[in-house]
Amino acid sequence: MNNPYQTPSDIHPCLAYDDAPAAIEWLCRTFGFTKEFVVAGENNRVEHSELSLGTGVIMVGSVKDAENWVSPKHLSGKSTQALSIYVPDPDRHYQHAVANGAKIIQEIKDEDYGARGYGAEDPEGHQWYFGNYRPGAYWERQNQELALFHSPHTRSSGVLILLEELAAEYRLQVLNMKAGEQHKPEFLAINPMGKVPAVRHGEALITEQVAVYIYLADLFPDAGLAPTIGDPLRGPYLRWMGIYGSCFEPAMIDRSRHNPPAPQGLSPYGDFETLFQTLTDQLSKGDYLLGAKFTAVDVLWATALTWMTQFQLVPTAPVIQAYIDRVNARPAVIRAKAKDAELAAGQD
Repeated sequence: MNNPYQTPSDIHPCLAYDDAPAAIEWLCRTFGFTKEFVVAGENNRVEHSELSLGTGVIMVGSVKDAENWVSPKHLSGKSTQALSIYVPDPDRHYQHAVANGAKIIQEIKDEDYGARGYGAEDPEGHQWYFGNYRPGAYWERQNQELALFHSPHTRSSGVLILLEELAAEYRLQVLNMKAGEQHKPEFLAINPMGKVPAVRHGEALITEQVAVYIYLADLFPDAGLAPTIGDPLRGPYLRWMGIYGSCFEPAMIDRSRHNPPAPQGLSPYGDFETLFQTLTDQLSKGDYLLGAKFTAVDVLWATALTWMTQFQLVPTAPVIQAYIDRVNARPAVIRAKAKDAELAAGQD
């Protein structure tokens, strides 16, 4: 955390320990906190400290008998509170905590409200819950309908896949583009360009493919398909989102129409050969565009590369085909494609 004094939360828990220096080291080693600031006192005391984890901060200090501020180790095994901490990968956090000697009081599990997490107790009896639930994440969006304006076997098919990957509740507003419904006034009021995908979320209206992907993946952070702001992967994630819409697809159209590349100083996207080499070089480094981590940007690219290779618009390099096969084998992709095929059959 670059500045522990400018944290997103207005609530910062304060914890008392008999041996605060040892507790601080244990919390950092076992739960992954970072020691940001410590005010040491006499006789091995900690007058104040601030530890960060993600965007959260806790404050740890030594007990203060005069203020009746005691450690739960003196409460005969009882506790009056527990801290709930968001972590993006509960399983990895659980394994790390167990390996470092944490006492597990609730095994890791999927909760009936959709989150996943586990409970632990530190050496002095403070109870902790680590999981991927964010309080408040559902308050506003539960009351806002999410609708996808969709036509089967089009660019909006990738967004249908993304919604399945996000486990989102959504309504499909299906358009028959063969019948020209995208040119009717009702849809032109949604997107004057007559294109899908378009998404309406409450009063928000989002058009353009890349914008839709970014919006939806950020809307459902618990799905883990979009690196959050501050995550080192956020930059590469947005880069590959931008490269697809701003560079790769226009260059692919140039190639398919046998248009020569524009002079470098005039072209905003370069040339197809350079872009294709950049893509294959990136995919050779790992299973997905960000390495080992699957994200919404892989839904975008793999969906597009599937139809591009089918129509021989781009070369079917082995690394490209392996990437397509890997993504298309995911259960959410299979579900969405089956739904799309059913919708398409109804329009024949």
